[in-house]
Amino acid sequence: DDGTEVPADMVLVSAGVKPNTELAKSAGLTIGASGGLVVDEHLRTNDPFIWAAGDMLEIVNRVSGKPTRVPLAGPANRQGRIAATNALGGSMRYAGAVGTSVFKSFDHTFAMTGLSEKAALAQGIDARSVTVHRDHHVGYYPGAEEISLKLVYEHGSGRLLGAQAFGKFGVDKRIDVAATAIAGTLTIDDLAELDLAYAPPYGAANDPINMAAFVAQNDESGYAPIV
Repeated sequence: DDGTEVPADMVLVSAGVKPNTELAKSAGLTIGASGGLVVDEHLRTNDPFIWAAGDMLEIVNRVSGKPTRVPLAGPANRQGRIAATNALGGSMRYAGAVGTSVFKSFDHTFAMTGLSEKAALAQGIDARSVTVHRDHHVGYYPGAEEISLKLVYEHGSGRLLGAQAFGKFGVDKRIDVAATAIAGTLTIDDLAELDLAYAPPYGAANDPINMAAFVAQNDESGYAPIV
């Protein structure tokens, strides 16, 4: 505020988002503990003649099963389709969201889905995690770049809870696989057995997803515990 200039390649502002619920409150609609507008599984509010969709909603986290807000374009668009269908007499159900997101910074990509390890532990889940660093395709094919991939899973059941990845190429591909696995309540054993597309320019015979699952299996079995 004194006019000082600081040279930087990037400025990151982490301000978050806050739902605008003034109209909903004025209409007497219920606001939940998360600060979002409460809806049922059909996206109907407590007023039987009002449906809602978008970032302002309080919805269900598909991993924890608890109410949350997920202000992302993908869930908002699907909610719009469902809310409109139901307002016109349909009966479509919204299952909630896992919170899959992706971010590009210069020539690198960060993406995540589901719960972070910290969030899972805060929910009272007995969560563990593994991290692997693998090339996005086989190393002998030109242009291989390293991906860092972290899987968060429930100890005992092996249920996948979340994933995070960082790298130059192929990051979104792995997170989309993890998001699909979470939606299907797959486990680390399921991930270890996934048949994913392989050719040298695109991946490896054992994809980073498979490799991370192998490490998690080794930890769960006690064969090679995570230190």
